[in-house]
Amino acid sequence: YRSNCVNWGMLPFTLAEEETFPYAPGDYIYVPDVRAKVEKGDDTFPATVVTAQGTHPITLYLKNTTAEERQLLLDGCLMNYYAAQEQA
Repeated sequence: YRSNCVNWGMLPFTLAEEETFPYAPGDYIYVPDVRAKVEKGDDTFPATVVTAQGTHPITLYLKNTTAEERQLLLDGCLMNYYAAQEQA
């Protein structure tokens, strides 16, 4: 699952083991400065869940990503990553 997310350019965020996720379809997660944090190699992403009832802080994790995986995520997907490699 994680590899497929990365290959499609989706950040495979996780939660802390003890954290619950009581949110519903249609709720949104806002992750500020996500691109800059991926570029820096951060593994902790403070975020906000936006629901009809209000906003709720949450911490997301992107642990154990390699430099290549981060670049693939920044390029948007595996196909874009390969295309960028050919142009370099």
